[in-house]
Amino acid sequence: MKMFKKLMAVALAGVLALTVLTGCGSSVDRKEFVRYLNDNVKFLAGSGMMELSDAGKEQAGKVIALVQEAYNKTADDEKADFDPMDALQNSRDEVTDYPDNLNPMYKSVEKALGLTKDTKDTYLFSIVTVDKNTSEYNQKYATSQLAQKAMARENLVPLVNGDGFGNKGTVSFDTVTLGDTEYLVVVVKIIA
Repeated sequence: MKMFKKLMAVALAGVLALTVLTGCGSSVDRKEFVRYLNDNVKFLAGSGMMELSDAGKEQAGKVIALVQEAYNKTADDEKADFDPMDALQNSRDEVTDYPDNLNPMYKSVEKALGLTKDTKDTYLFSIVTVDKNTSEYNQKYATSQLAQKAMARENLVPLVNGDGFGNKGTVSFDTVTLGDTEYLVVVVKIIA
């Protein structure tokens, strides 16, 4: 009986540890994130319905590499105030003679993603902080809250204004931790 109690205590401790780690983890549930986006992308397609599919992490990873490079170049005493969107943005004096369909403020992102003036599809991207939720309620709805934050008009930046919106698209996303802050990077492609 003592052996049974010890085994149960070890098993219970393992389950509790797993629960704590799962609850506090900030990894994004990929399927749920894409489902939430599909429920809420109607504004991108105007009156039509659009369906986004998961494109994996590759495109988001290219943006993450740029963010990490900018963060590593930031002075240590300025890293607490690091803003990845500001770090990737070109200064206004760098923006001259740029194609109308591209966003001149994010040249490095466009280059990393291989976007040119001949790109027909529409591309948007977003980088938002991943909140560290401690309440049970916020943990339950963390993925939908994060998707809503990433797709908010004030956070979603157009890179290429393509040849119109089709009804299909892809989303590439991944997280990166810089210092004490975790960020979600999202790249949306709307197929023309």
